[in-house]
Amino acid sequence: MVKKTLKIQIALFFVILFSSNAYCLDFNQLKNEADQGDAEAQYDLGYMYANGKGVAQNNEEAFKWYKKVANQGDAEAQFKLGQMYYSGIGVPQNYKEALIWYKKAAYQGDAKAQYKLGQMYFFGDGVPQNNEEAAKWYKQAADQGDASNQHVLDYMYAFEVGVAENNKEAAKWYKQAAGQGDVLSQAVLGGMYFDEQVSSQDDKEALEWNKKAFKWYKQAADQGDAEAQYKLGEMYYFGRGVAENSEEALKWYKKAFNWYKKFADQGDAEAQFKLGQMYYSGDGVAQNKKEALKLYHQAAGQGYAEAQILLGEMYRYSDDVPQNFEEYFKWYKKAADQGYAEAQYKIGYIYRYGDGVSDNAEEAFKWYKRAADQGYAEAQLILGIMYVYGEGVDQNYEEALKWYKKAANQGHGEASIMLGQMYYSGDGVAQNKKEALKWYQKGAEQGYT
Repeated sequence: MVKKTLKIQIALFFVILFSSNAYCLDFNQLKNEADQGDAEAQYDLGYMYANGKGVAQNNEEAFKWYKKVANQGDAEAQFKLGQMYYSGIGVPQNYKEALIWYKKAAYQGDAKAQYKLGQMYFFGDGVPQNNEEAAKWYKQAADQGDASNQHVLDYMYAFEVGVAENNKEAAKWYKQAAGQGDVLSQAVLGGMYFDEQVSSQDDKEALEWNKKAFKWYKQAADQGDAEAQYKLGEMYYFGRGVAENSEEALKWYKKAFNWYKKFADQGDAEAQFKLGQMYYSGDGVAQNKKEALKLYHQAAGQGYAEAQILLGEMYRYSDDVPQNFEEYFKWYKKAADQGYAEAQYKIGYIYRYGDGVSDNAEEAFKWYKRAADQGYAEAQLILGIMYVYGEGVDQNYEEALKWYKKAANQGHGEASIMLGQMYYSGDGVAQNKKEALKWYQKGAEQGYT
């Protein structure tokens, strides 16, 4: 791996000790070596341009020199290229290119690149969201001894991310870490209570975690984090973790709006989507659904799956746009083709019920299966039903039982009831009324009536 060498230290020494003329001579020597293909000199030039050390900062020049080194197989330079593509520094933002360069570095054992790959797969940045792939890369980084990577991995294992989402289990582990003073856990747990992903039997407990969440959101918001600023606006507006205050809510909504507007104007798809949401709901800006729709289309056109899914939903069900089944199918299909389980489930639904297209049970089964394979519980339930009735697939009780169990073990009450029925009637399984009762009770506990 190329490291900053004596060349760069000498160059900077001359800048400080003598004069710009003296530096120019040394810089020219470094530049000559770089032009002749010296990887260390090329890396040093990239570093100097990136950080404004001895030369005027120039991210485009930094990118140029880092790329020369990266093409020679240097992992550190490959990671830096990934960072620049990921953040749009010195080059237009491009998640696909970021992924390529992160992987090149990661395969050489660069822990930072492995961590970033985990992050991209976990959040679905430019790739289909994939918790198993995220866990794989986080683990590789953590195995090199980086505590922060192990920290993230602990959460993933704690509530089985990459296998099945379980908010109750997640909350248990977040509470344990939050109780030990972990900042991230306190903020996330507060957010879970705020979004009602978990229920609290004790309003005081919910208030406590929301207060802690508010504290850390505030800290991030003060540093210019638009997501945190928007969250603060919500907390002030609804009085979560802080006294209800519409003026403060508006202040933070406006701050978030300004940041999202800045990045949206630069073509950032996520910012376009979030700005669209603010226009749609009138948070921090006069409500303008026409502007919101325009921004949703901009984000969706860049492949932002959340915007694609939202547009699909709007063209089918919203009064804000004329109903259009072609647009409805088109946008859901685009998100589904990117691997988003929610959209894959919806395409399955469209084919199963002929919702704007000719019904096609085989095609429906195919899309439900893709969503189910990613752990989408509702799709797992539907697969079980389709196997029971031979709908779009040969009847197979063993497969039905398997998929019902997968959904039931994620807390899907209806799937638990279906399992109970199979054991009660002995369909495809030895009749077992005791086992049936167990699943019926579980379904009731999971809220299915």
